[in-house]
Amino acid sequence: MKRLSSLIILLALLSGCAPALEESLPALMLGVEEKDGKISVCARMPKANGETGEKGYVTIESSGASAKEALQKLRSENAYSFHLSGLRALIISDSLSPDSLRETLDALWADGIRGRAAVIGASEAVKDLIDAVNAEVGMRLSRYLDEKFERATATGALPDSTVFTLERALEVYGQRNIAARCAKGGSETAMDELMLFSSEDEE
Repeated sequence: MKRLSSLIILLALLSGCAPALEESLPALMLGVEEKDGKISVCARMPKANGETGEKGYVTIESSGASAKEALQKLRSENAYSFHLSGLRALIISDSLSPDSLRETLDALWADGIRGRAAVIGASEAVKDLIDAVNAEVGMRLSRYLDEKFERATATGALPDSTVFTLERALEVYGQRNIAARCAKGGSETAMDELMLFSSEDEE
């Protein structure tokens, strides 16, 4: 009995000494596109070592038959555990079909996505766009993105487009019309991407 108790204590101590990569990190940017009949999802997040600047972040990618499966594989196939409650930007490729767009949003809501995350339309590979966005050394990417989007919306350069407004636009216009608008989005650089689904479209 004493040996069993010691074993239980040892297991409890070991479980509390998990490596830093087991910590759940906030995904700051998430990209979704459809390639070869599969949904590809990539996420950019800070490394567990607390570095800032380009070297302090990592982008992971996986694909599946659906967005839900791709998110599950993104976690199971990588050492990084992440959550979407701190997401700053959701980048949606124009390659997504109307049905995939709806399924993707449902999967993201179920995964706890931050509703105020900015929504960006992309006409090129979303991973390339995400990898191209880096904060300056000494500044966290979350703060960098917040400031970028705040300035852009305050000056009227970009409409206030979020996951919330995307959901409402899907309800008002239907997923096929919204998917068609995605195909018209996109521009040369990630931070200059056309922001879609603004609240103004609902009026």
